Amino acid sequence: MFLTNIILLGSGIWAIWIGIKSCEQVHGIALILTGLIMAIWGLTLAPLGIQIFVEILLIVLASFLSNSSRINGAIELFQSREAE
Repeated sequence: MFLTNIILLGSGIWAIWIGIKSCEQVHGIALILTGLIMAIWGLTLAPLGIQIFVEILLIVLASFLSNSSRINGAIELFQSREAE
């Protein structure tokens, strides 16, 4: 059962990655949707330890990307409006 969960999660993430890199829009969208379904399915069947690990990993990744985008100026938190 454990190996099935890992295979579902891994193939789901792989399908999402290939779908993002795909040149064809239809095939890319189909791969991303298939990957999302497989990753969610694998995550719901996974033991609690793997679910917590994936959740912590996603939180750390989101905070890292948020901090790096603020430093690079890609995302403005407050839009300043200049008086005319």
